[in-house]
This record gives sequence, C-alpha cells and structure tokens, in this order.
Amino acid sequence: MYLTLEQAAKETGKSKDAIAKAIQAEQLPVQKGEQGQWQIDSADLFQVFPQEGEPVTSSYSEPSPDASPRSAEASPENPLEPLAQEIQQLRQQLQHQAAQAQERYQEWKHLMEQEANERQRLIEALAAPLEEENQQLRQALEQAQKKNRDLKHRLAEEAKERRQLTEKLTESQSPPQPAWARWLNRGK
Repeated sequence: MYLTLEQAAKETGKSKDAIAKAIQAEQLPVQKGEQGQWQIDSADLFQVFPQEGEPVTSSYSEPSPDASPRSAEASPENPLEPLAQEIQQLRQQLQHQAAQAQERYQEWKHLMEQEANERQRLIEALAAPLEEENQQLRQALEQAQKKNRDLKHRLAEEAKERRQLTEKLTESQSPPQPAWARWLNRGK
C-alpha cells in the first residue's frame, strides 16, 4: 500500500519534514505519483519509521538540534562562541575572495591599459605617414592656389592692357571719310 507524505506522517507520528529528510537522505525510497506527489510504500516506511505506538527500531533518526558540530564546542559560559567562530571564518573567506577579486580586477585593468597603449601606438604609427602625406598635399594645394591667383592677376592685367590698346587704336583711327567728304576736302 502506498501513502502520501501527509499519510506517512500521520501513521508514524513524525513530522512531514522528518520524513522528507529521510527521503532526501535516500534512506526511504519513494515513487512519484501521477500528480507529482510522493508515494511511499508502507513496508519501506515502517522499516525506517515504526508506526506510532511501536518501539523505535528504526535505522533513521532525526538529527537533534544539539547534535551539530557547533554545539559540541559551545560552553555553558558562552553559548554563542561557535557562531562567532563561524562568522569569523566566513569573514575571512569573504576577505580572501574580495582580495582575489581585487587582484583579478587589477590584472584586467593592467591588460586593458596595455591594450589601450598598444592601440594608441598603432594609431600613431599609422597616422604618421598619413599626416606627412596630408602636409605634402596641403603644401601642393597652397602652391596651386598661389599659381591660380598669379594667373588670374596676369589675365586681369592682360585684359586691362588689351582694353587700353583697343581704346588707343580706336582713337587714332578715324573712320574713313566718305568719298564726297574727301572731294570737298581736296583743295584744302
């Protein structure tokens, strides 16, 4: 016959937690039911936990709160000393882990700084020839702009000179006189 956890607790007079601990310690075999509940075989249950009212001959016993290793060290004068020692050990572990984390942080920080320095060195190594080429291109552009200004100035001067020559030529040349005007001016 199979029992649920609650039924097993009622039959043995033990708490559900005590039976669950025995199951977790694998001292009491169980099966899962269709709805996910534990099903405990009554024969196995009563080998580990006797029925209520029978003498205890069980192979499982609930650990008593006084059976912990800390309680063995407790003294009547200071019952909290084992807890204080455990807290001290935990603090030491925490400090050790914090120191390790700090070391790892410093290592990563150092690696990141090295990588940043290497990246900067590579950028500078690649940028130096480009900067030199850029400077040469700027100089060539300035020279081309200067030549362009000189050529524009020379063209402007030549245009001005052409206009002046054209004006002189037009002033010095009078339009040809018609034939009748030449005939009239012949005797003069």
